[in-house]
Amino acid sequence: MNSLRDGVRRITGALPPWAFAAAAVVVVLVIPFTSPPRLVQLTIIFGINALLAQSINVLTGYAGQISLGQAAIYGTGAYGTAVMSVQYDWPLWASVPAGIVMAIIVGALVSIPAGRVHEFYLAMVTLGLGILAFTIFRQWGEVTGGFSGLGNIPSPPLGSLTVFGYTLGLVSYFYVTVVLVVVVTWLLANILKSHVGRSFVALQESELAASTLGVNPARRKRLAYVLSAALAGIAGVTYAHVVGFVSPDAFSVNASIAILVFAVLGGMRTLAGPFLGAALLTYLPDQLQAFSEWQHLIYGLILLFSFIVLPRGLAGLFPYRTSLIHHRVDRRRDEKAEPAEVQPAEQSRDGAAAAGVAEGDVLLEVRDVVMNFSGVRALDGVSISVRKGSIHGLIGPNGSGKTTLLNVVSGVYKPTSGQVSFGGVRADGRKPHQVATLGIGRTFQHPLVFDELTVRENVVVGAERLFRSRLVQLLFGTRAAVREERRMVRSAEAAIERVGLEELREALAGGLPFGRQRLLELARSLAGEPLLLMLDEPAAGLAEDDLVELASLLQTLRDGGMTVLLIEHHMDFLLRLVETVTVLDQGEVIFDGTPAAARSDERVLEAYLGASAAATGV
Repeated sequence: MNSLRDGVRRITGALPPWAFAAAAVVVVLVIPFTSPPRLVQLTIIFGINALLAQSINVLTGYAGQISLGQAAIYGTGAYGTAVMSVQYDWPLWASVPAGIVMAIIVGALVSIPAGRVHEFYLAMVTLGLGILAFTIFRQWGEVTGGFSGLGNIPSPPLGSLTVFGYTLGLVSYFYVTVVLVVVVTWLLANILKSHVGRSFVALQESELAASTLGVNPARRKRLAYVLSAALAGIAGVTYAHVVGFVSPDAFSVNASIAILVFAVLGGMRTLAGPFLGAALLTYLPDQLQAFSEWQHLIYGLILLFSFIVLPRGLAGLFPYRTSLIHHRVDRRRDEKAEPAEVQPAEQSRDGAAAAGVAEGDVLLEVRDVVMNFSGVRALDGVSISVRKGSIHGLIGPNGSGKTTLLNVVSGVYKPTSGQVSFGGVRADGRKPHQVATLGIGRTFQHPLVFDELTVRENVVVGAERLFRSRLVQLLFGTRAAVREERRMVRSAEAAIERVGLEELREALAGGLPFGRQRLLELARSLAGEPLLLMLDEPAAGLAEDDLVELASLLQTLRDGGMTVLLIEHHMDFLLRLVETVTVLDQGEVIFDGTPAAARSDERVLEAYLGASAAATGV
C-alpha cells in the first residue's frame, strides 16, 4: 500500500501544483456546455460542499476545535435567507447577507463555551447545538415550515431568482457559484497564510507556548468559529437558492458528520483537501444511486481505506505541503524600490514603560511571591530584582522553584500572594499573552515547539505580539499587510541565522533533535524582540561547540540592551556569563549576589552538596 501511495506521489510530484488547479478550473468551466442541467446543478452542490469542508478545515484542521454541529450553522444560513425571502419578501441582495450574518452570530455564540471546554466536552457541546437547531427547524412551523420544509425560495429552477432586475438561470447561477468559491478560497488562503493562520496551528500544537508568545487563545478561537461560520453561512444561502426548498432533514446531525467526513477524507490543514473530499462524496453518490441501500456501507469502507492507506487524506497523494507563509512574502523584490511603510511595531503602553527603564535600573522586580499548590508551597516569599541590560542567573537544586518562578512571571501561574512588576507596571495576575505584550519572552525546560510547522514558521509565530495588520487587511492581502509580513519573516530568518539553524529553516520542527529544538525555541523568542528574555536551561542537550556559540549570542544580546534571566544547571557555562546570581532552595531565596561570592557561600554549598560536604569544604 505504501509503495502504491509513493508511486502516485512521484507521478503527481512531476507536475507543478498550479497545473492541477488549472485543469480543475477548465473542467468546471466547460461543464455547462457539455453536461445536462442535472450535472450542472450537482456541480453547484459540489462547490457548496467544498465550502462546508473548508469551514471544518478552518475550525478543526487549523484551529483544532472539534465540531459535530456544523450543519446547524449551515442550516441557519439557508433558513435565514429562505425565511427573509419567502416570509418577509426581502430582495436577494438583502436576504443573502442576512442569512450569512445569522450564521456568523450562531458561530460566535458557540465560541463562548469553546473557551471553557475542550476535546470530548467541546464535541458534546457542538453536538447539542446540532440537535437543538434541528429541533427548532422542525418545530417552529410558522416560520420554518416545520416538518414539511419551506418552499418557493427564489431559485433558477423556478425562474424566480432575480437580482437588480436580472433573472439568473441555472448556468448563470453556476458561474456565480464558481466565482464565489474562488473568491472565498482566495480570501481564506490570505488569512491562513498570515500570522492568524499560524497562530491557529500554534494553539492546536501547544496553547501554553502560543500564549506566552502573545497569541490570545480566547480571541483566536472566537475568530476561528466566526470564519468557519461565515463559510458555512455562505454555503447555506447558496444551497437554499439553488434548490428552492429547505427542510430540516438537510441539516440533521448526519449532515454534520458528512461535512466532517468531506474534510477528513480530503485532507485536513490543506486548501486542496476539502475540494478533493467534497468532489468524491458529491459525485460518487450520484453514480451509486442503484446501490442507495448500501451507500453508508460504501462510505464507511472508503473512510476505512483512507485512514489506513492515506492518513493525511486524498491530499496525501500529492507531495505538496500548504505553506503558512504567503508566496508574495517570499517573492524577491528590489527593497530600494519599496518604501519602508511598515516600521518596527510600537510597544504597548505598558511595554513602552518597560522600554523606558534606564540601563542598570531594575527592570523586573519580584516581591514576596508565594505560590501554593494544594497545600504544597513551591515559592515561599521569593524576592528578586533583575536590572536592565544584565544577564541574571537563577540556580538551585531540582525542585527548588526556579521554573515555578518563571511561570509566575510569565503569567502561567497566578501567585498566591506577592507581586511582580515589570518596568514599574504590575505584571502578576495577567494572562500569558498579556505578559508577552509587555515585552517578556521565554523558553521552556522541555522545548515546546510546534511540531507540524517548519522552523521558519515556528519562529515567525514568535513575532505575534508585533503584528498590527487588521483582519480586513489580511483578508485582501493589502500591500501594507504584505510588507509587515515580509518584515517579520526577514526578522525571523535573521533570528534563525543567529542560532545557526538556517540550513534547517524549511524542516518540520517535530523532526529536529532535542538540542536543535532548544535553539529553535530561542530563535522564536528572539523574533518577538523581547525586553526581557527568560531562558529555562537553554544549554541542556547542546554540544560543546553549540555552548560556545550560545554564550557568545547571549553576550551579544546583553551588549545590545536585552536583559536575560537565565536558569541553568551547567554551572561553568552560567557563572561565566552572569553578573548576578540568585539561588533558590525549597522555594526560598538563600543567596543573591555575585558569582564569585556564590561559589564560596555556605548555604549554596549546602544546598548543592549537602551539609556534611559543605562543612568539610568538599
